[in-house]
Amino acid sequence: MRIADIAAEASAATRGSQELLRARAGLDAINAEVRRIHDNALADRSKEIYRRCAAHFLVHLHSTDRAKLSDAFLGVVSRKLGGEVPLTVSCVMEILSADVDYAASEFPLNESFGVDDYERYLTGLRVRKTGKPLEPSTLNSNRSSLTYLFKRYNKRLPDTFEARLRNYMRGQKRESAKRKQDGIGKVHEGKQLLRFSMYRDLAKRLMLEGTRESLFAHTFLTISWNLMCRASRH
Repeated sequence: MRIADIAAEASAATRGSQELLRARAGLDAINAEVRRIHDNALADRSKEIYRRCAAHFLVHLHSTDRAKLSDAFLGVVSRKLGGEVPLTVSCVMEILSADVDYAASEFPLNESFGVDDYERYLTGLRVRKTGKPLEPSTLNSNRSSLTYLFKRYNKRLPDTFEARLRNYMRGQKRESAKRKQDGIGKVHEGKQLLRFSMYRDLAKRLMLEGTRESLFAHTFLTISWNLMCRASRH
């Protein structure tokens, strides 16, 4: 074979390699864009809440039932801590917040983990100051954090888990309603609607009071009311 032919073949091979690299780079860019779009499905605040809830659960397992955690996750924890140091929520938050694609093989929970483990964990959660059971809205954030954890590692929450947790939450809502009937716990949760009649009464009382503080409060209340009326969601 002539030298010119060899050179031509080598040049063609180089061009082919370059085109392949460009194609792979383009595919990587598209995959990154797809991941970014999926990531935008949740608000940053929601992701922060789910990561924190998941981190609390993983720390709980690490201290009470480490056999339910995968060797891959324990290896990551060991490398991060660098010794026998108690695992903290902030440490797990840092692991879950890392801007990398986690493989299913690195999933923190192993096959021995079951939905009953998570139900026991949810049942044991208490309000720190009062020691009372958590309200369903807070428990629901913890429940959603398990789904988030599975998705974070490109896994799907098993249908049996979803069905059991839905039924568990229905039971928790009934328990919460019964506590309220018995005069235990909060009657209302979260934000409450401020009706115009209540706003008008508050504004009138503040104006009649006539002090500097009440006038400032009246001004603040009026501005806040106008801003609320402009909001797309009430």
